[in-house]
Amino acid sequence: MNVRDIIESGMLESYVLGILSDEERLQVEEWLRRFPELQKELARIEATIELFSERHAVAPPPELREQIWESLNRSVPSDSQQPVQIADTAMRWLRLVTALAIVELIIVIGSGIWLWNLSAQFAQFRLASEQELQKMGERIQTLESHLSDFRHYVRTMWGIAKVVPLYGTGQQPTARASVCWDTSSGKLFVALPILDPLPDDKQYQLWALVDGKPSDAGVFTLDTNRLLYPMKSVGAADGFAVTIEPHGGSAEPTLSNMVLVSKPPKPKPRMTERGTR
Repeated sequence: MNVRDIIESGMLESYVLGILSDEERLQVEEWLRRFPELQKELARIEATIELFSERHAVAPPPELREQIWESLNRSVPSDSQQPVQIADTAMRWLRLVTALAIVELIIVIGSGIWLWNLSAQFAQFRLASEQELQKMGERIQTLESHLSDFRHYVRTMWGIAKVVPLYGTGQQPTARASVCWDTSSGKLFVALPILDPLPDDKQYQLWALVDGKPSDAGVFTLDTNRLLYPMKSVGAADGFAVTIEPHGGSAEPTLSNMVLVSKPPKPKPRMTERGTR
């Protein structure tokens, strides 16, 4: 196999995802030693996956944390309120225990109303926290499910699917993606797209290039929970491209809005005293 065949085989992506057998992994490592060009492609794939993780990391909403502490501070007399500064997890638990101790002291003195108010408010925010944690858990499960589907797809299509890298254009120079194409059945997927978010009235549209003519291969909208986007089946193609189109897609590509293409843009010729070279 030459360098191009290795890149289009999809083994480098599978090597990064850790889904190769021991024999296949050793084969890839041997290729990496023999072909220095593959090191750059491997670094690109690793950077793409890392950038995907950074862009789609899920963090709990900060406003929920602030609402809980505001409720606790309002339940304490004004002369004992202090600004809440949360440094780390241990400090949050320490302040929570302190606030509860103050509430208990007020109850002992004789104010049962404070207990009722605090209990009601804490129950509300506890419910909100549990709901938010449940949503986060569902998002994580969705991500794990899509990653599992992607790995299963690569294993199933191993030796059958053709992997075509897509490169960014001047519209989005850092954009990256891959097209997984089963040339026998025509099934087509866009994998690991790194693209800028679009407004609701726009979508990305994939085009299959046949004899220089673009053919619609489907539209897709970026989803933080997805790594793989199924597209329309394509029987033949010399290359692929992605453009930004109105929601629902266009009959013809808007070339000025092309963001991905299957071949890197060629460098412009440089003029010298002897002419162009």
